[in-house]
Amino acid sequence: MKPVYAVIFALVATTSMPPAAYAHVLITDSTHSKGTILHINPDDDPIAGEESNFFLNTQDLNTGDGGKIFLTITNLATGENRQVNAPIIQKSAKLDYTFPTQGVYNLVFTVKSKTQQYKFSYDLRVARGLNLNNTKNTYRAWADILAICSTIGIVVILIIALNRRRDISKQSTF
Repeated sequence: MKPVYAVIFALVATTSMPPAAYAHVLITDSTHSKGTILHINPDDDPIAGEESNFFLNTQDLNTGDGGKIFLTITNLATGENRQVNAPIIQKSAKLDYTFPTQGVYNLVFTVKSKTQQYKFSYDLRVARGLNLNNTKNTYRAWADILAICSTIGIVVILIIALNRRRDISKQSTF
């Protein structure tokens, strides 16, 4: 195989591959010195109106058992927030929450152990499920009027062209 074809094949192969899917998200604390892994069921893509499960791995935080995680969920559009908490068991925690509607939410995880506290923030878009934003279908009368006028204009031009086809053919040089 010639080198040119190999380069073209490599470029096509790398650009046509599907993007990588990430099943877990690494989020860092407010000081960017500690990290934790977040997984959200279902498929890291919550559905509004259905329960979502948040799994937080606190492996590197030295929380031990007896710590607690507080999750504050804020709807960025309305400013409304809710809080959920769960104990840390074997350096991980599971929290359950049902997003009421689609939208963008800010998740703030506060991990508290006996001696330390860490704060993690993550923005999440909920794009599936219930959408209570009542967007009214606005009726645009001007669009209907424009469509009718355009149709009438095209018909008038066709009638004029058909009536004058003899005159047009006399003036044509072809």
